[in-house]
This record gives sequence, C-alpha cells and structure tokens, in this order.
Amino acid sequence: MQKKDIVKYHNDLNKVTFGNLTAQEQNFMAGLVAKIRDRQGEEMIIFDYNDISSFSQKNLTKRELLLYLKEFEKKLFGASFSFLLAEEKSFGIVTAHLFNDFTIRWDFNDKEDSSLDEDEHVFSRLEISINRHFEYIINNVLDNFTCFEFKEFIGVQGAYNKTLYRLLKQFRNTGIYYESIEKFREKLDIPKSYRMRDIDRQILNPAIKELNPYFKKLKYEKCKSKGKGNKITHIKFLFDTEKGKIDILTEDEQFNYDFLIQNGLSKNTACTCIKIMQKAGVDNRRFPLAQIVNSASNKEDKERYIVGTIKKICEEKRDFIEQELLSKLDFNKYPDEALKNLSETGNIYAQKILEERKNRNDIMQEKTDKILNDLKKAKEEAVPLPEYFKKWIDKSINNSEN
Repeated sequence: MQKKDIVKYHNDLNKVTFGNLTAQEQNFMAGLVAKIRDRQGEEMIIFDYNDISSFSQKNLTKRELLLYLKEFEKKLFGASFSFLLAEEKSFGIVTAHLFNDFTIRWDFNDKEDSSLDEDEHVFSRLEISINRHFEYIINNVLDNFTCFEFKEFIGVQGAYNKTLYRLLKQFRNTGIYYESIEKFREKLDIPKSYRMRDIDRQILNPAIKELNPYFKKLKYEKCKSKGKGNKITHIKFLFDTEKGKIDILTEDEQFNYDFLIQNGLSKNTACTCIKIMQKAGVDNRRFPLAQIVNSASNKEDKERYIVGTIKKICEEKRDFIEQELLSKLDFNKYPDEALKNLSETGNIYAQKILEERKNRNDIMQEKTDKILNDLKKAKEEAVPLPEYFKKWIDKSINNSEN
C-alpha cells in the first residue's frame, strides 16, 4: 500500500457485522476496499503477493498468506448484505455478498510434484469482482460515507479496537456515536456471556486508551432507561469533531493543496477547495486546477474566483454521476413504503428513486391537469365532439373536481 491510500465506502457497509474478523483480517478487508474503489462493477481485479502482503504489518510468507486468506474467505462469505427485490406483484429481501468472485490461486513448492497436499501450497494471486448490487458501497461515494487512512488503520491494535475505530470514523463530523447495547454487541461480535462490567474491563477501557490518539477527548457513557428498572439500554461515544479539517489527503490531493498555497491562496481557502473536490469525488490528477489558477491571475478577487470555479465544475460532475446512477435504476419496480424505510437508513438508491418518482408524478399530474382544463374549456365553448367523448370528458372532469 502507498503512504496515502484511502479507505472510503458508503456507511451501509458499517451495518454488516465483521466483528468476527481478526485484526489481520480486518486489515485485508480495509486494503481490498481501498484498492478496488472506483473500479467497474463485476470487473475482475487481480492482486499478487506484493499487493496482499502490503495489507499486513507482518512479513508474511506466501504459505502463511495463503492460510490467512483461506480463513478470511470463510468469514467474509459468512457476512452478507440484504437488498430489496421487487416484481410486478411481489417483492422480497435478497441476501447476497459484497463480492461475486473471490478466487484464491496457489502454486506448488515442488513444481515437479503437483501434489494435492495442502502443506505444499503457496499463494499465487487473488482474483475478485464486486457484486453489481453493491457497487454503490465502493464507487462514486458522494455522501453518507466513512473515510480513513489505511496506514493509520493498520496501526490500530486489536480486533475490537479496529471495529470501533471504523464505527467512530463514520461520525467524524459530529463527534457522537450512539448505539443500542444489543446492536453494539452484534457489531463488535461480543460474546453473549460478557456482562457489562466485562465489556467495560476487557473491551471499552482498553479501546479508549488505544483510540484516543485518533479521536481527541474520546470517552463513553452508558445510557439507562428509567422505565426498565434502570437497565443500560444504549451506549454513547463522544469525541472532538473533525469539522473544518480536510478528511484525509491522498498524495494527489496533497500536491494540489501545496500548489494552491504556492500560488498565494490562504490555508483556509486551499482547504475549502480540496474539500469541495473531495466531496465531488474528482480525479485530482486530471482536474484543471492549473488552468483555473492561471485564469484567476487578473481577477480582482482571486480566491473567490478560484473557489467559485472549482465549485461549479464539481457540481457539474456531481450532477453527471447522479444522472448516471439514475439511468441504471428501475423507477417503477419498488413499493413506496419499502423505499421509504430504506431511504431513512441513508440508502442513496432508495432516496434517488423516491425523488425521481415524485418528480415524474408531479410532471404527470401537471400534464393531466392541463388536458382536463383544455377539455373543460372545449366543452364550455361548445366545440362539436362525438357523444361518447363528451361522456368521457364529463366523467373525467367530475373525478378531478372530487
């Protein structure tokens, strides 16, 4: 992995329980997500030994890496996503996995003896492809996302700590993570035998100590319900927000940030520009930043011009991405009630379908009203019409007025 590789994904991924993954397996998961971002759906992506071994702080041999990946595969496909599937007269929930393909290939230590003995197997490469239903989890993530630096993540020690780190990063701009005890236990895969004092002593207190360097003033509170015998029902984590800061800089983003500073922009304005570009998901290498800065040289308010131009370009890109997303959706397929439930969870597909459906309904209603008004006017002006058509007009007008 490179120094500034970024792990970025839709928050829906945090709803899936990966708590049973070891610390090393979570490193693999984060590394894969970072590397497959913005790749085409169902495209086969190949990782060799150097790629996968860079996901670990340990110096793994090919034999060790193969064993790790086999165990990781079992757990990965034990965790699944659910999505809505609808047809004309029915709908249901389909359970599927993030990856369509997850093929681990190996070689033999002794080339002349193609033994089936697993002790002779050594890692060759990993081939994966993303399930098309969950492409939105990884690609074109504009809102509702979790983002962190891979190098920082692998520096976090312990499986519980890594899981909590990811969950907290989702709320980096609010500084509050509030969850029911049941859901929290499920997401961290905490043994059912653990009582609250066990969770405090073995999980939460060590986690606060481990994660404080990454979340300033991190602490937690146990929330009780007065109506349930003073029972602890929820847990709340509090920490200083990252508002006003750039989430994380990739090497290309750092280059553009330095370029803006070198051309006379203040740190706050340069930060604003990079955040606008981050939110739009632009390609920093191809973004015409140099042309924008050069064209601003004779402007009275240089900084305002640069920020405004970047914002306009990014908004056009965002509109294009959303139109691409909308073009792939079947707007007549899903029931409104089910979509509203999904929309409340932040599901971007459900939100877009509901929004587009409302727009289409408004347009259809407008057209219908115009037709009925024209027909009403024609009737009042005694325009000659066939008798059967007059009856249809009367019925339509009466229905619209009721």
